[in-house]
Amino acid sequence: MFAVMRFEKLKTFGNIAGVENHCLRLRETSNADSNSSKFNRCIVGDGNISSSVKKRIGNRKVRKNAVLAIEFLLSASPEYFRPDHPENGGEFRKDRVESFEKAVLDWLTNTFGNENIVSVVTHLDEQTPHLHAIFVPIDPTTDKLNASKWFDGKKALAGLQTSFATSVAHLGLKRGVERSTATHTRISEYYTHVNSAMAPEVPQILVEPPPTMIRDTSRSEWAQTESHRLVMIQTPILQPLADSAAEQKREKERRQKAELETSRLSCLLERERIHDIPLPAVFAMCGYEIDPDDKHQYRGPFGRISTETKNGKAKFFNHEKQKSGGGSIDLAMYLEGTDFAGACAFLAGNFDADTISKAAAHKAMAEAKEALKQPAPLPTPDESTWLIAREHLVSVRKLATTTVDRLYQSGKVFSDFRGNVCFRYGQEGVELCGTTDRFSRGFRGKKTGFFSIWRGQKTRSVAVCESAIDAISYAELNPDSSVISSSGLGGKKLIDTLRDLKSKKMKIYAAFNANNTGDDSAQRMMVALPGIERHRPAIDGDDWNNVLQKLKEFSETKNIVISPVAEWDYSRSESRLD
Repeated sequence: MFAVMRFEKLKTFGNIAGVENHCLRLRETSNADSNSSKFNRCIVGDGNISSSVKKRIGNRKVRKNAVLAIEFLLSASPEYFRPDHPENGGEFRKDRVESFEKAVLDWLTNTFGNENIVSVVTHLDEQTPHLHAIFVPIDPTTDKLNASKWFDGKKALAGLQTSFATSVAHLGLKRGVERSTATHTRISEYYTHVNSAMAPEVPQILVEPPPTMIRDTSRSEWAQTESHRLVMIQTPILQPLADSAAEQKREKERRQKAELETSRLSCLLERERIHDIPLPAVFAMCGYEIDPDDKHQYRGPFGRISTETKNGKAKFFNHEKQKSGGGSIDLAMYLEGTDFAGACAFLAGNFDADTISKAAAHKAMAEAKEALKQPAPLPTPDESTWLIAREHLVSVRKLATTTVDRLYQSGKVFSDFRGNVCFRYGQEGVELCGTTDRFSRGFRGKKTGFFSIWRGQKTRSVAVCESAIDAISYAELNPDSSVISSSGLGGKKLIDTLRDLKSKKMKIYAAFNANNTGDDSAQRMMVALPGIERHRPAIDGDDWNNVLQKLKEFSETKNIVISPVAEWDYSRSESRLD
């Protein structure tokens, strides 16, 4: 049985954030069993790896291209963790995992120093248990970042491998062949090999001999029964392989088709390339002269105008007038004091219609590219349509009238000119909920905040829901709980927000919809922040508004009056939420 140690140098906080997302399962991990991810655990640190690394580095000077941290992957041969059945991936003996963890922690702290080990995470949801450790290389003698102290040269690296193997030798583990021709495998390459090697185990099928005293008329029936039995055994194993092969074939055909279309369009654009009119030609038409001392400066009625071309885009600047623009049409509009149509007509005096059309297309393309960089504009409140939106929330969604009115008065909900219901997510985002199938749905603006309703100072629990409608519905069904809707905003920002609330002794519930997507989102959240509990609608496929509607409809048919929910604190605004 062998000890396994791999490491990778992390030189940017982007690299560190990627490691954090993997360790906490904040992104999909194809070779991990999501049902077992809840057993993963942080044995050093709180899971906030990026912040821990920054805190350890502190105010120390970080030179360019410095190694900020080292990620270790530490494991052992499968037969160590499951000696009875090493072939059964995913199984392990708890006592052996704990013994391995203790030995690894002792080695890390003795080798690199306790303060330099900022995070250790145990993964139990993959084929073989292993640990991810994050080490910040602060040299104790100089108090500076200095990875070379431990990782400078083959001799030092071989020494680390030997040292690690010695620390786990009492567990029956040994080092790989020293001075072998094998090369070091980076962690990213290691996972590539793991993923490519994954394949289901094909079962051994025992075909029973036919009964000796079977009649001819029964032989065909026996054969059909036996064939059906074999198909039932093989299908769960072989069908995913067939589906995967078919999907790979379709993907290959799509990729080839896309490459052919890209090549065709590239040739077409090369023949019909949309060129802009050169700026010097426009300057000449408007009576400007080039500065003999600077070919990028032009002199004329508006004073000096400078030009530059960057990434194939021509721009002009009049620093005296604080005016700038890009392209021939913009320049003609500025120098002639006219609009777009007037500039095109002016340029028509020296250029043919095809050239001007291409210049206009060039301007339109440039403006479209700039527009694509901007988030979708936020809808504007329209009071004239509010009664339509209010009726939808009360009559269709079954929300309490007092709830809807107070949300409207507090500015957390409004309607746009189409009558869509709009829920505010901070200052830069709005979630749309159409009041008919023809109207809009989705999100507008930036997902930088959350929709939230706070119960007041006495609240002790917070539920995270998928949409604003679900959050309001959950709050009506659970009068003692505050609510947050993330509307798809997850990852580090949501986890940091929940970590803050948890530090205030709040109980956190992952109250996502009762479907696979909701279950996966809840699982990732519970792994990233242990202590969160799942609160799921009782019926598969339901969200919390479905639950509220069914309860209200039942109460109406039975003539039951539902008591009003507890008062909400609409005036409170948590900075991390709203």
